[in-house]
Amino acid sequence: MKKIICVVTFVLIIGFFFNPLFALIEGRIEGVVKDKDTKLPIEGATITLKILAESDFYELFEFKYTTKKNGTFHFDIKPKKGIFYYIQCQKKGYISLIPEYYFEYDKKELFRDMVKGFSVDQGQVKFVEICLERGAVLEGMLRGIGLQGEYPIASVPGALVRKTNPNSAYLKKRYRYVVDHFGTDEKGNFKIEGVEPYSQYVLALHMATHEVKDIENVIVEKGKNNYCQYTLDLTDQTGVEGYIKVNGHPPHSCTIDLSQYSKTNPDQLIYWSRIFTNKEGFFSYKGLLPGIYILSFDGFDKDSNFFSFPENEIIEIVSQKTLSLNFEF
Repeated sequence: MKKIICVVTFVLIIGFFFNPLFALIEGRIEGVVKDKDTKLPIEGATITLKILAESDFYELFEFKYTTKKNGTFHFDIKPKKGIFYYIQCQKKGYISLIPEYYFEYDKKELFRDMVKGFSVDQGQVKFVEICLERGAVLEGMLRGIGLQGEYPIASVPGALVRKTNPNSAYLKKRYRYVVDHFGTDEKGNFKIEGVEPYSQYVLALHMATHEVKDIENVIVEKGKNNYCQYTLDLTDQTGVEGYIKVNGHPPHSCTIDLSQYSKTNPDQLIYWSRIFTNKEGFFSYKGLLPGIYILSFDGFDKDSNFFSFPENEIIEIVSQKTLSLNFEF
């Protein structure tokens, strides 16, 4: 009986040491994310652990973790000589700890605006406390001036970017720190949360020409909702605009799908976008590349009855001209 007990005990001891669940941690990075002002833990923050070669800061691996209800996170690692770690943290509504400068040629600026990098020794548990600060809110409206007057510019994707070095002509356009991506709604409105107060922001709007339209020097002040309205002069740009009527009246709402196809290959889709009419039934889209487009329509008339006219109109957009079209259904 004693022999059996000794055998069982020996097997349990062997299993304890060789089972990875019970093995000693080779190395661990753990921590907690808190609100800087309330000191309360933040749930749902995204922690990114980047592993670098210490000699040249070349990125080797990247791992992500979402904080629990108590704001905690951890990464089990295998420390090796010449390996360096740093942590980034993101949470909607908060100022993110993401590096503004991350260029191999300028190591001095590598850890600006982020949790400082560190190394981890064998068997060491490295604890990191991250305090996030609630950022400002930047919201506004984007409008355009066309041949038919002023109107909101809908469905324009863009990004709020921070200049890496406003005093450097070389870095002004090429290197930027993207704070957030956004898109304008059908009324041309947009909203960006968690913005760090800073005076050197740029709104980079991605127009249909695939070129970026920049709005420079967007100023964001701390502790307030910042509002800005921009009006772009699009009268001399290539595009299409007009009015739609359904049964003699402007529709309650109408969506226009604008698809560009290749002249040589009619089945090859080059570009697609969606336009919305306003309450007068007016639509406009500027900054298009010249070419052949197909318009299709659907929406609701003034009595909220659904209508649809797929691939109803084939048009040709000519460079530096706005094509005026009116449709009645």
